Formats: sequence, C-alpha cells, structure tokens
Amino acid sequence: VILTPGPYNETYFEQAYLAHQLGWPLVEGSDLTVRRDTVYLKTLGVLRRVHAILRRVDDDYCDPLELRSGSALGVAGLLGAVRAGRVTLANALGTGVLESAAWLGFLPGICERLFGEPLRLPSVATWWCGERPALEHTIKQLSRLVIKPAYPNQRLEPLWGGALAGQAREDLIARLRALPHAYVAQEHVALSQAPILRWDGGPGFAAKAVSIRLYALASARGYAVMPGGLARVAVDGTLDVISNQRGGGSKDIWVLPPRANGGEDGSGGEREAPASGAEGAAGTEEAVVASDDTRPRGAGAPVRHDDIPSRLIENLYWFGRYSARCEDKARLLRATLAARIDAEVYRFAVGFCRELGAAAPDTDPAVTLRDDTTPHGIIADARRLTWCASQIRSRLSATYWRTVSELQRQLQDGVGVRGDQRKALESLLLSLAAFAGLALDDMRQDEGWRLLSIGRRIERLQISSRLLELHLASETATRPAHVEWLLEACDGLRVYRPRYAAPPRLGPMLDLLVRDAEHPRSLVFQSRAIASDLAALAAALAALHGGGGPERLAEPAPNLSDADLAVLEGEDADGRRARAGLAGQLHSLREAAEQLSDRLSMRYFSHTGLDVHALAS
Repeated sequence: VILTPGPYNETYFEQAYLAHQLGWPLVEGSDLTVRRDTVYLKTLGVLRRVHAILRRVDDDYCDPLELRSGSALGVAGLLGAVRAGRVTLANALGTGVLESAAWLGFLPGICERLFGEPLRLPSVATWWCGERPALEHTIKQLSRLVIKPAYPNQRLEPLWGGALAGQAREDLIARLRALPHAYVAQEHVALSQAPILRWDGGPGFAAKAVSIRLYALASARGYAVMPGGLARVAVDGTLDVISNQRGGGSKDIWVLPPRANGGEDGSGGEREAPASGAEGAAGTEEAVVASDDTRPRGAGAPVRHDDIPSRLIENLYWFGRYSARCEDKARLLRATLAARIDAEVYRFAVGFCRELGAAAPDTDPAVTLRDDTTPHGIIADARRLTWCASQIRSRLSATYWRTVSELQRQLQDGVGVRGDQRKALESLLLSLAAFAGLALDDMRQDEGWRLLSIGRRIERLQISSRLLELHLASETATRPAHVEWLLEACDGLRVYRPRYAAPPRLGPMLDLLVRDAEHPRSLVFQSRAIASDLAALAAALAALHGGGGPERLAEPAPNLSDADLAVLEGEDADGRRARAGLAGQLHSLREAAEQLSDRLSMRYFSHTGLDVHALAS
C-alpha cells in the first residue's frame, strides 16, 4: 500500500497518480490497523494482511503510540510491527534525516573518502552551523547567504540574510549562536527561469522559476536514468522559493537519451535503456526498450483482486447517497419554484421543502441556493458530496473529476450571484445527472460500485417515501393540482401524461410512484434493485473470502392492488383511513431503509466487532 497523509496534503495528486500507475491501494492511517504486530488493511468486512508500505507520512506522525501522540495520520502500533519484522517499510522510519540540507556541506569530503575522487556535479555551497568555523563564516557572510533549518521536521521558513537589517539581523544572529546545530547556511543561487503557459488563462507565456528533479534506478548492472522527471514551478512573482505549500505546481519533463551512433556526450554510444516505455526517446534516431518484466501477457496475465480500503468504499457509499439527495432536493426546489403561480400549491410545496431540509424553516426556497448557512440545506449537501468525491478521487476518471470541479464552480456561482434560481437549479441537475451517468458507464462495477449504487437507492427510497407519506397525511392529498406538483417533484409527470388517459389523480400517481416495477423512481423498483445489489455484493465477497448471506430491507414496499388504489382516492372515512394506513407503511419503509444503512456501516465499514475475519495473504 501507499500511506498518504490524505487529500489535504499539497502533494496528494502525485501520491494518487503513483498509486494509480502502480496499481496499489492508496491508504490513510485510519485504513490500517495493527493486531499482534501485524498490519492489516480494512477492506469490505475483512482485514487483509499488508506486507509492504510505501510511506509518504512524516516520521514523527507515523505512530501515535510511540511518536507524536496527537497524530491522526499514523497507525497505532506500526513501530512494533516494523521491529517485529512483520511489515516492510519503504522510506523506513528515520530516513527523513537524509532530507537535511546539512549533508550537502559534507558531500565533497564523503565522495573523496568513499570513491577517491571529487564530486562530478558540485552541490550548492553549504555550511552546517553546528561547526564553530562554519558558524562564524555564516555570521560574517550573512548578507549573501540563505538560512534554513537543519532538520526536516523544523517548521522554519528560509531566511535571506541580505533582506534583513537592523534588529531583525541581530535577532537572527542571536538565534544562530543560541542553537547553532539547528541551522544551515547556503549560498544564494538564483533559480533558473522557463517560459510557462499562463495559469490564469491569459494569452502567451510567463517566466517562472523552475527546479528539476531526475530519478535513477539502481540495479546489478549499475544506475539507469529514468526517461522522465518532475519539474517544480513557482507561483507568480516568486523568484527564490519553489514550494507546493506556496501555490507552486508540478510539470512533467522528458529526459532524452544520447544518440545510439556514438553519442553526443562522449559516452561512445553505450547507454542504459530507458526504464519504462519509449516516450522518453522522442527526438532520437531510434528508441530502445529493455525490460526485465517477464510476467505473462494477454489472457494469461495474472489478475490480483483490487483491495479497496473500507474508508474509500464508505465514501463511495455516501457519494451515492449525497448525489441522490442533492438531485432529489434540486427537483423538489425546481417544482416548488414553478408552482408560485398557484398560491395554495406553493404554500403546500414550501412546507414539503422545509420538512425535507431542502429549505430552512425561515428561508424562502427561491433564495435557498444562496443560503450556505443551513447545515442540512442543498448547498451543505452538495459540499458534502464534493468532499466525498475528493476522498475517492483515485477511483474517478479525469472526466468524472472535471464534472466534480464544474459542480464546485456552480456552487460558488449560485451562492455569490443573484440570478435566476431556476436556471441555477437546472445547471445543478445537469451536473448531478452526469454523476449518475458516469457512475453507470465510467466505473468498474465492483464491490465499491455496488455500495455506491445501494447508497443512491437507499437515499431515493427514503426521500420518495417521505414525500408520499407527507402527501397522504395532508388534507389536500386528492386534489389534482397537488398531485400534479408531487409528480413533478418526483420527476414522474413526463411518464404519467403519456401513460394514463386522465388528469393527475391520486390513484394513478400511486400506481406509478409506488408499485410500477419498471419505473426507476418507484418504491418497488428501488426495493428490488437494492435487494439485487445486496445479493450481488454478498456473492462477490463470499467468492473472495467467505462470509454470511446478504443484508436485506426488513420492510417491503407497499403492495397495492387496483381495489386499494380506488379506496385511497375516496373522500369518505374509508379513504382517509386507507391513506393514513399507507402513510404508516411508508414511514416504516423509510425507517427500515435507515436501519439497513446502519447495518451496512457496521458490517462493512467499522471493523469494531470481535469476529472480524483476517486474511493473512
């Protein structure tokens, strides 16, 4: 696995990209657990043994039991597992000391000692202030030096001596003399500049400071320079510091190998082949690709199961729930705004919006897209949706992620612009519809996708049940105008009109929204789809590591006959009792859906039970 600090880390994109390219799970500390000095990955209802960890979390944050106790980024007990030899840690604990700039001052002597020759590529002139002569030199030449922390875990910004004067300069000298071992002085070297396409979309290029990082692979035959690297690009106006924390960015670079017919670098034509692919050979006479990868290709290629962390799958599940919640609330608001021409229906619709959280109790639905203070409003839910998307970014395609970014832009525009809210709702619904389509056609339909689908269906089942329950409990349940509004809020009017040769009536409306097994928004359709997804999920997990049968929705969707529909339309006491009884069934169905959601969380996400099955492989 690749252990990441999480999506808020400035290099998270690179970590997600690396995980995608290597095919390894990208995990956070909460995805791992240590039991009997063995590290496990929490997946769907099962713990899978972790043999190796590529660490991207700072040393002192890795284990809250033995290091920084307040860290939520690490794994409790990780150091014990490392000491017991039960897990291999790439970027082993303690290797962060190699990031110290102090080493650069000793590299010339180290090279002479180990290889008997000077450095072929000189490093930046560096002095570790822990040596008395280096400290005195630093103080004497402070105006042309840059002062940096000696250790990577120090939270100290670089200081340019030439930019300090008066008391600030005296304060720095005092700090150097008080803790000389904590500081490194380096010669101030101007960074290279390169033309970069303007990030703000403006025409032309801008000169930006860049630094280049190259990579070499060690093998039995020597070192091979990779045909690609990484360029760090500074933010606008910054000439001395290149940092992602300061808004900088990353660019790809290509490393061109020497020509094969003698070589322009005097190497006589001998060279290591590119370590991956032929892309790095652009501009050469030929591309030579060598590979030690002897794995079988084609149909015989080995297939390994994609171990998806349970936290990621939980976010997939809630991504499905929030996408359906936002979509249904947006439809409810759109239908409500369209009903303003009928004052009675509008008051009725506003009550529904407030009851379902689409609008705050004291807020007009017409301005709800500009209300970002209501904790359960559509803006808050949409932000939760985009947060879940950020947690599952490694599972989303570039197209899917661009749709998420477009939704974020629409949210900002909706809050800040006082325009036509119906138009803003239409744009929001288009983005949410794209989410549903991409989930169907753009994602592999594995266990994570199953739970995303189940989440969508549970949410829709709950909202539809609540809408119908409120409608049946009202005094206006049989009025055509109110029935028509509810059909529009449930996106059923477009299906109702060509199907039923009658104006909007309660009986046909319930036939469509409750018992029609072919209408994707009916309660029966949702219930059956949930059952099918749960069975498929249980079968897939049983094939992998055994396990019990599928969960199920404890309360079935109401089974209405034609006679029941006729009674429900009645204005007499029998009709009112029938509507109250159906409202009670819908209430039970909604509660059963929420209980199913809780059981899914306990079974697949929490890993708190004592009977959690652990796989050693």
